[in-house]
Amino acid sequence: VGGAHCLQLNGYDVQTNRETMGEVLSNSRVWFLGIIALLIFADVAVANKTKEPIGRWRYKDDTRPVKVVVMGGSVAHWGQGNFGLFLSKACRNTEIKNRAKTGYGAPKLKLRFRRQFLQNPRVKLSDPDREYWLLFQGGLNSIYSPEMTIKFISEMFVLANKNNVRVLALSLTPWGSKSSSKWKGLEGLERHDNTRKVVSYLMGELPRNTALGTYVKPGQKEQTDWEPGELPDIGINLFDGPLRHADAEVRDKNRLLRALKRSKRWRKRYPNLKEAAERAAAVPQWFMRKEYHAFDHIHPNTDGHRIMAKETCKKAPESWGCDCAILDDWTWTRNGLAKLNP
Repeated sequence: VGGAHCLQLNGYDVQTNRETMGEVLSNSRVWFLGIIALLIFADVAVANKTKEPIGRWRYKDDTRPVKVVVMGGSVAHWGQGNFGLFLSKACRNTEIKNRAKTGYGAPKLKLRFRRQFLQNPRVKLSDPDREYWLLFQGGLNSIYSPEMTIKFISEMFVLANKNNVRVLALSLTPWGSKSSSKWKGLEGLERHDNTRKVVSYLMGELPRNTALGTYVKPGQKEQTDWEPGELPDIGINLFDGPLRHADAEVRDKNRLLRALKRSKRWRKRYPNLKEAAERAAAVPQWFMRKEYHAFDHIHPNTDGHRIMAKETCKKAPESWGCDCAILDDWTWTRNGLAKLNP
């Protein structure tokens, strides 16, 4: 995922003289910022040039008037009983089509939504007898730049709004691992903060200018209110929910504080060193519980997706016709979802 692009900066010898150390840190910061800028440019450029085909699929069940399309990355694309499949069993009025794509970050997802759904000639958006919804769960593949991710997600939601498609957005799920070098120390706090910023945007908790940061257009830098359609109609926080390992053991705060004090970059990013060290120590409490891991710490297994469906079902609109109690009656088999006791 996108977090893999972050640079490791605190592997140098702390006994180096101050002048050399300053040069190392200065050069490291230049490299770090340069890499991030290149990744952002590359993501946007690739999204603009991606030959995303126009969708030719169709909704087929006329008895289900609520038409839902799932957009997201590999979590949403999970093929062994994902949240969309569970919801299709619990919500009798919905016909759900999953158009998620593994590896796609926010720029590509915006393009895919337009090409696969809005421009699909077989999706009859003007049909007065149908109600359309975008069921979104994605953004992790571009999380290294949360502001860019928020920009493209909000633009996708505006596209939906302009076409009378309502939006139900699921936040990113908990992720991270003590055994991964990408989550050790302060790098883990940075990934956590990036994730949390995108989650907070989806929950409507951030002012517009704070969420978009450098992506705010000239003349809008003081604007705190969101434009119509930029926020989801319904937002569901999966990051801080049953999937989260809230009682996990914390890390050594004092060790993290020493690392903060050694690094000019971390001191600039987190001026309140003690507060940052405390938050970094608690990062494992925002990982996903191991019993919900599929093949890694990022992707929920079938039981995890059932929980995602349950959390969604609680807030689903009445028009979906959901019976959340029956979600426990279904499980994944080689032949798809099946009732536990038919």
